[in-house]
Amino acid sequence: MIRNRATYIINNLLSYASSHKDSSNEIRKLVTVTNKFLNQHPNLILTRADKGNVTVALDKDKYLNKVEDLLRDTETYTTLKKDPTRKLITQLRDILTR
Repeated sequence: MIRNRATYIINNLLSYASSHKDSSNEIRKLVTVTNKFLNQHPNLILTRADKGNVTVALDKDKYLNKVEDLLRDTETYTTLKKDPTRKLITQLRDILTR
């Protein structure tokens, strides 16, 4: 509960604090509590969810293990011999200049 509330407040801190000066002390306290909590729990990753406009907290080790498991699936993913980015950028530029 504190994570969701604090994340929302942190995301809107500057605009909210400037228009609601009475609440700025409360916001500063919540930011401090949130930063302390996150520093005490370095195993948490805060990120946007794929769907919905929400922030989620993930266990870093579980997240990395899941990603590694997904990438090991050779039916879905293949290892590239070289980075295709330059070629794709060139092709995109050619398409855009037509």
